[in-house]
Amino acid sequence: MSLVMSIKAAVAYLRDHSIEMTPDEVDHFKDLAEGIYILASPAQLVSNLPQVPELRPELESQDPPLPPVQFITKLNLPGDWDLPADDGAPIQHSYRLLSMDEPPAPAARNFLPCASPRWFHDMDVLLRLAEANEAEEKKPSAQKIPTAVGADVSHSADFRSVRWFGTEYVFTPTQAACVRVLWGAWEEGSSVVSQTTILDKADSRGARLRDVFEKGKHPAWKTMIVDGGRKGAYRLADPATPAK
Repeated sequence: MSLVMSIKAAVAYLRDHSIEMTPDEVDHFKDLAEGIYILASPAQLVSNLPQVPELRPELESQDPPLPPVQFITKLNLPGDWDLPADDGAPIQHSYRLLSMDEPPAPAARNFLPCASPRWFHDMDVLLRLAEANEAEEKKPSAQKIPTAVGADVSHSADFRSVRWFGTEYVFTPTQAACVRVLWGAWEEGSSVVSQTTILDKADSRGARLRDVFEKGKHPAWKTMIVDGGRKGAYRLADPATPAK
């Protein structure tokens, strides 16, 4: 099951069990939550799981006050187990005979969910992020660019992943925006672009292109991105031309 489907399943299950859950139903919800956590980890969305610690004082300040709030599963579903029967409550007898050494089974207690609008909002945000990730994954991984015969160059739709004459590079969003500008100039045959133009078109607040590329420590610096032959200008390197 995908992350999107798992999130929808968990939310639908909670809406169907919004008043109380039996221990078995809680176990099922825990399985749903664990599945979401496992799928959210590789997608780097764990930090977007519901975070509702502020519910604790809100729920405990009710009149009459509620018992201490418990958070169930990795989805931080707030709530509490219902109170055991009072000592004066009638005992439910069973026709099954117990041996002298066999203790009576404890009464099952149900869990009372307290999912607030904030919890559902957080789950909706997580869902939208997961849907965006899935949409991105469905895009072609690389777009071949018509270049000279035999040129081994390609890039993803957002320029975050680039293959430049056989070498793979990965970029941050800002770095990718700079590469997009240089790539466009290279395709048009103009090649050399001033760093001011590059940074401006990439909406970067940096003053130097070198700083955008990890102060010159990015693998693409001086291999794929090289000096343009004039001060403050850069271009994409031709493999036959040594980097400067």
